[in-house]
Amino acid sequence: MDPADVGVWVKSQTLDDRVRVEVGRLMAVLPTIAGASSESGIGKSQNSGLGDLLLGKTLGGFRLERMIGSGGMGRVYSSVETTPPEGKPPRRAAVKVMGRSVATGVGLKRFEQEVSILAGLSHPRIARLYESGLWDDGTGAVPWYAMEYIESARDLVTFCEEERVPPKARLRLVAEVADAIAHAHAKGVVHRDLKPANILVGMDGHPRVIDFGIARAEESIYSAGVRTETGQLVGTLQYMSPEQFRADPRAIDRRVDVYALGVITYELVSALYPHDIGGLPVHEAARIVIEKDPTPIRGVVTDLDPRLAAAIMKAIARDPMNRFDGASEFASAIRRALESSPASTVRNKSETKGKTLSVQSGKVVEEKGLSWIMVAAFSAVVVGGALFFVFGRGVFSRGSAAPTTLTPTPTPSDSGPVRNEHALLKSVPPGAAVLYAGQLIGTTPFEFTFHWDKGSTAAVLTFTLDGHKTIQQVIAPDPDGGRSDPYIVTVELVPTP
Repeated sequence: MDPADVGVWVKSQTLDDRVRVEVGRLMAVLPTIAGASSESGIGKSQNSGLGDLLLGKTLGGFRLERMIGSGGMGRVYSSVETTPPEGKPPRRAAVKVMGRSVATGVGLKRFEQEVSILAGLSHPRIARLYESGLWDDGTGAVPWYAMEYIESARDLVTFCEEERVPPKARLRLVAEVADAIAHAHAKGVVHRDLKPANILVGMDGHPRVIDFGIARAEESIYSAGVRTETGQLVGTLQYMSPEQFRADPRAIDRRVDVYALGVITYELVSALYPHDIGGLPVHEAARIVIEKDPTPIRGVVTDLDPRLAAAIMKAIARDPMNRFDGASEFASAIRRALESSPASTVRNKSETKGKTLSVQSGKVVEEKGLSWIMVAAFSAVVVGGALFFVFGRGVFSRGSAAPTTLTPTPTPSDSGPVRNEHALLKSVPPGAAVLYAGQLIGTTPFEFTFHWDKGSTAAVLTFTLDGHKTIQQVIAPDPDGGRSDPYIVTVELVPTP
């Protein structure tokens, strides 16, 4: 569907303003994703589609050899220079051609501004602009530009994981990226969409920042002059600052890039995010990021040098006034800490999937970095009373389970024990390891006793199974004083892609 038609269609389907507002916000985050499929070329013949017509064409002295990416704004092609300067080898380029369906209005202005911004930036850690122009197949002109091609490129996180990059080297890569962003800031440019996918590492082992498509140009030298309208969200949720979620353009400045750099660093060190908002609706993600402080990174990676931890947490402070004033300050803080900090361990994404505890020789062995579970448990206890009526993904029903001798105390209290509640813990599929406060308590299905004190509000259990997403389940005591018969807790585990 054409982006302009989406609002009309939604209005015809529902009178609920909340739905219409949510769709509008999603369209702001991904303003041109609608209509992208019409030009994707999937399932089309070789004689149709913009991409098919462009293959083999020469734009600005670069011959388009193959498509290497596509999205709402258009397509990117691997290209080679046809007439290089005498005595120099031909350059390879990534040529981005705007999709015809979005080459109007704000989309066109943003593409033009991206070209203007790239032309004004010159830094070894920012992909260079080579050429730009218009291409017309007889049905109308669309803009394109050619930029530096990054050989064997991988995004920053993937590169660090696959190459097992040690902690200090990861942080040095972040400092290089921060140098590049500081250069952009000095030119009056705020990237606004910093994330690992927009930081590519090539064969030389150095990062390059790409995709200034939604960058904000603060100086008048950038003629396209696109601005974010009030109420419009622009960015990628996991890396967006509180002020971006508030969607107030007056509050957006270079400190949103500092925040994103801090989140990326947090992810590189811990393999987790400071806020777990994956899969949440935009309004709920916004509430969490705006109202809640990030999880302290030393609660996740306990052996991280305190100076590095302090730098990361300062970068992701909720209040922008408490952050570094710019990317250069963040880079300096990282380098100062690295000069005297001992080696630390980091976690890879693969270490956070599947089981988080191993059983060896009849003992429970905690793997590194598991303290995040206890942090999550503490947070859950604070809000557990309200969550009792939600119960996450669990489905509760009465059963006939017998109690076990395992009796955790979710919230210790001086008032002494007041009641026990018995449960049968199950999962679909079965065989999930269940953790409480970082310790393995059983494998589903099994019977369990909750031992509640007067001060208890909730307990959080973690269900984990290889090949499935880990789920945390909040269990709260019966507010009426204890359930008279056992109940069944069933958690559905979702396979990982």
